Amino acid sequence: MSILGSAIGSKSHCESWVTNKLNKKLPSLINKLNSLDHAQSSFLLLLFCASFCKMVWYIRTMPPDLLSDSCVHFDEIIIQGFEHILGCGLPVFSLSQVCLSTKLGGAGLRASKTHSAAAYLSSFFASRSSLVETFLRKPCVSIHITSALLQYNQQVSTTNQLLQPAKRTCLLQSILSASTPLPHRRIF
Repeated sequence: MSILGSAIGSKSHCESWVTNKLNKKLPSLINKLNSLDHAQSSFLLLLFCASFCKMVWYIRTMPPDLLSDSCVHFDEIIIQGFEHILGCGLPVFSLSQVCLSTKLGGAGLRASKTHSAAAYLSSFFASRSSLVETFLRKPCVSIHITSALLQYNQQVSTTNQLLQPAKRTCLLQSILSASTPLPHRRIF
């Protein structure tokens, strides 16, 4: 099933849905970019029209554990397109740098797999007021939020990690019970 352009269901359903919507069409788009006779134009179109921006909706609206394979496949296609524009392959360290923002000396080709947990959590917490109205005083369990928190915390330094609720406390109830604004890094 899909609602508002996002798949809802099992991992296999979400992966196949994103593959049909995006990953099957992406190679032909990249081939068209590669056929342009101007490398800078090809790169700018790849950067601003065909890379991370194509995947943002999916990573903000679907749990990262349900579309991790699609993110990896998407990122591989984008990097292959970039390498084709360059006219050569890149070593692993250069690929890491390519994924950095331009402010950090990279090419700005953000990896959807790397950003998926943070994007999903951001959307979840941005909808806090809607969650209060809809789910107040109802039981809730979200393994996807817990999984996204774990994935996010593995990718950031310990000072930037988000705190998790006690094992028996429901995540949503913890968020809803906070009556005052929460500090920057503390979400519970």
